[in-house]
Amino acid sequence: MLLTLFNRIGIALLLLGIGACGSAPVSGLQPEQTMEVDRLVDNKTFRIESDWAQPLVTNSMAQIGGLLPPGSTAGRINLIGNSNFFLMEGDSVSAYLPYYGERQAGGGFGANGAIQFNGIPKGLEVKKDPKTQGYRMNFNINEKGENYSVTVQLYPNLKSHITVNSSQRFFIRYDGKVEALEEKETF
Repeated sequence: MLLTLFNRIGIALLLLGIGACGSAPVSGLQPEQTMEVDRLVDNKTFRIESDWAQPLVTNSMAQIGGLLPPGSTAGRINLIGNSNFFLMEGDSVSAYLPYYGERQAGGGFGANGAIQFNGIPKGLEVKKDPKTQGYRMNFNINEKGENYSVTVQLYPNLKSHITVNSSQRFFIRYDGKVEALEEKETF
């Protein structure tokens, strides 16, 4: 009973912290920075490589601390050196994001542990945030029986946040950098 109360408090603090991150106005922006993120979004051709994963910290995640990469904690996992990407090219998106956390269901024999999808997203919304001068993109996509609700936030300093909610896994967020998609990287 007490452990459940601590889990609820921990989850509430995590969500409060995540909500506070990245929502402050960006001060000292140079016009070139805003133009670059505008160009990437207008062209719908960019790549994100994440440096950090921030899974939902559950009791099980807290217990595996010693198995994580150096410099990592259960709530913030270093991805530098791990292959990962999010690509947007026109109306299509593709992603391979290593997953750290708990599955709620599914993931039978031979299932990949990463979050992977490739295709045309449903309900894509792109909105410019006047406070940060960045963009927020929301969409849904299905892959192999798993439904993903994805939010991608891009900032003028070319930092990014990707938030993934899944029908089979707990929430996770990825922090990284956005750049123009090179021609050879198309999928």
